[in-house]
Amino acid sequence: MEKAPETHTLKDGTVYWSHTFTRFEATVLVPKPDEKLYSDILNYGFIAPYLLVFAENKLDAEGARIFAEDAGLMQIARDFASSIVFIYPTSQSGWKNATPDLFAEIITNSRIHQYYNDGYIEAKNRFTHTTDGYFIRGAIFRTCLFGFGESADYIAKNCLTHFEGDGLWGKADIAPVTCFLTGLSDVSLLPGSPKPGTGSDTAQRDKHPGQTDEKAAQASDISLRAAARDIPIVSYSNSAEINNYFRTNFEHFTARQEPDIPADFYGFARKFRRMLGTLEVDPDLEADGFIREPAVVTLKTSADNDGDDKGSTTHKVGYFAFYNKGLFCDGAGATESTQEPKAPEEAVHTGNVPDADSAGATKASSAQDSAKKVPLVLGFHGGGDSCFFFSIMAGWAKIAHRHNFLLVTVENHLNSTVTEMQELIEHLKAKYPVDESRIYATGFSMGGCKSWDFVQEYPLSVAAAAPMDATFEVGLNVYGNPIGTPQLNAQQREEPQNTRGLNTSVPVPVFYAGGEITPLPELPFQAQKCIDRMKYILELNGATADYDVSLAAKDSWKNKIWGIDGDTRYTAFDTTRGSMLTMELFKNKGGKIWNVFGSISGQGHDCREHTCEHAWRFMRCFSRAADGSIIGGNPEEIMGSLASDRI
Repeated sequence: MEKAPETHTLKDGTVYWSHTFTRFEATVLVPKPDEKLYSDILNYGFIAPYLLVFAENKLDAEGARIFAEDAGLMQIARDFASSIVFIYPTSQSGWKNATPDLFAEIITNSRIHQYYNDGYIEAKNRFTHTTDGYFIRGAIFRTCLFGFGESADYIAKNCLTHFEGDGLWGKADIAPVTCFLTGLSDVSLLPGSPKPGTGSDTAQRDKHPGQTDEKAAQASDISLRAAARDIPIVSYSNSAEINNYFRTNFEHFTARQEPDIPADFYGFARKFRRMLGTLEVDPDLEADGFIREPAVVTLKTSADNDGDDKGSTTHKVGYFAFYNKGLFCDGAGATESTQEPKAPEEAVHTGNVPDADSAGATKASSAQDSAKKVPLVLGFHGGGDSCFFFSIMAGWAKIAHRHNFLLVTVENHLNSTVTEMQELIEHLKAKYPVDESRIYATGFSMGGCKSWDFVQEYPLSVAAAAPMDATFEVGLNVYGNPIGTPQLNAQQREEPQNTRGLNTSVPVPVFYAGGEITPLPELPFQAQKCIDRMKYILELNGATADYDVSLAAKDSWKNKIWGIDGDTRYTAFDTTRGSMLTMELFKNKGGKIWNVFGSISGQGHDCREHTCEHAWRFMRCFSRAADGSIIGGNPEEIMGSLASDRI
């Protein structure tokens, strides 16, 4: 869409809008979400189901609302601060003449983004300060298709297979994630099923010379069944023959005569997502005692803020805290967290911001004084992403669950500076029993750049860092501005938090990793700024290696990724992606390993659990002493931690 859709409001407060695309008309309903979700600040888009209702008949907004309310779809949308999208073909005779590529066009016009409102997103480009268009707000990797009668027949004929379309990062397999099918007319509509007459259309089209019709039909049936069998199916009010077909030919199937969409969504469909064509299953961490706690805090806006809140006095920052129930335990059997997760809160913390040389401990409550101190990992998502991409898709929530630390992911962090993150740390230390000697920062893409800001501006606030897949030039912050912010006025330049320069003396152990086939500059063989960043961190951490490599001479590099080999090399195979993580370990003059550089074969611009797991295994080996020195890095400990392939 070239411009934002015009929105309207129904009597019950539901916001809606409609738009006609080439092959379909869309009516988007946005029910009022639960206020406790803070959905104006916290983005649930990456975990929300994309509810696509292929309406059997064209409905107006009120008719669509009644249908969605009766079906239980409105409540699902409320639970995720999401929307329901009603689809109807623009072709004459509705679904009977709808083109096979209608679903692909829906996906092309759907996105998740950090700028969202009323069921649509504005694709703002942070670098060009332009808008690249408006899209239906929906996670294409969580599509739930709902078909009824003729629209269910359409889905059965056209969508129960794998096909290419506009994916998250270019052309990709965009097969639907889950299909809810009500009232199918005939089993012959289903892929690979016997067709009326001799053979099938597909079999005749794919028939090889010399093949009989029977053999061609058998080969086609096998091919189509294999192509579609990983699509989860929910069957309502369908015949025994149809259900038997689904049960035999599809890996994930459930059925009932009377529809119960909420029960089957939460009990069956919610766990599925499809990344890069592969169906994946999210574990139910909450059922296993893992807490997700949303919160909003008001922070003082620092003078170097160049985000949307630039120039304000204070602004709100949202975050999610993830931790195991009982993590804050005061001895065996006693736990701080035996109740349900805390309700979301809005906190105000606008005290003095510590400078780079004085992290400053905030006195905790008496309950915290007696609680077990726990490590804190601060996580920062990529530009255009959200907390849930980083915590769920990149696997950091599962890693926190496995290894029992406090994970805090910061929402829309590009509107906050690393200076403001120091204030957030103080807030978290007052709220949770954080071990201030074991605070770590990690991030993907623009979040990786935010992690570098900790290293180069506030090194004493973290014990180690794991930037992923990105860097600006050394000395530039996440906005691409020089540290020291020359745009400040004379009074601002005198403020303690603005007098800092580039850190050249305080070591910070770093695990850095990037994809070997990424289109963006992440690794030294791709860009000079990557060479300069690796040289900076090796020198900062006192590495013995002489990192004097030339980009112009990269064709003659012994190590084609980094230019030089590490003192030790470890590899770890990612069975979920079929890729290899190759890690170069560098010793410093004290014999400690404070730098690990990793590259991932076959990976583009992505952040994967396997790599993040190894980043944690590295970071957990370090703490920062009260005098600011680094504790940890013994080669035996680092290599032992990284060597295990068990996840």
